[in-house]
Amino acid sequence: MAARAARVDSVGSCGRSGPAFPTSTSPPLAPATAGDTDRHPTVVNRIAVPRIHDTLDALAHDADLVAAQRHALDVADASLALARLSYEAGKSDVLQLLDSLRLDQQARLGYARAETQRFQDTTQLFVAMGGRWWESSRLPPLGS
Repeated sequence: MAARAARVDSVGSCGRSGPAFPTSTSPPLAPATAGDTDRHPTVVNRIAVPRIHDTLDALAHDADLVAAQRHALDVADASLALARLSYEAGKSDVLQLLDSLRLDQQARLGYARAETQRFQDTTQLFVAMGGRWWESSRLPPLGS
């Protein structure tokens, strides 16, 4: 029972610094080398393919989250514009304007967090697909 309580506590959302929706339950892996797949062709089937599938699912979720956060930001921007017009016309007080500004800033922060999560999951996809794509001899060096 103590192990289960520790698991529930480690997964709980209060005070957690990780993403709200974990993208994979498997531990992080180092990129596979050519020798690993030559000796053990099932390494790709047992480890890489499920990891790529999990990461693609996470990216699909991230796209939905980014779209929802973008919509929330657009609504907050419109609300702030209306609050400013209302304040300038003398129909509302400064507290309502500040509250609209606070909500707009929260929407901006939510959008930035959603974008960050999408970039992190994109990086995880590159690692799951073998990583080290930037070291290919076929690619020209940066700046040339």
